[in-house]
Amino acid sequence: MSVYGKQGLRELAEQNLAKAHYLAANCRLLFDAPFFHEFVFGPMGNLRSNYGELLTKKIIGGLPLGRFIRS
Repeated sequence: MSVYGKQGLRELAEQNLAKAHYLAANCRLLFDAPFFHEFVFGPMGNLRSNYGELLTKKIIGGLPLGRFIRS
């Protein structure tokens, strides 16, 4: 983090915040609470194929929380 410097770290945090809220605006959020860059949203389409598609892009999808929470 020291590579970013004080201003760079602030800029990185602002970008994380903006991008997370941009994505959240297009999802069905399961909790109505403030967040910084992580949030829980409901499933969009077929979960298995979504995870498979993410993996082809070398992205590890989030943890499926269905067994831990009730929506």
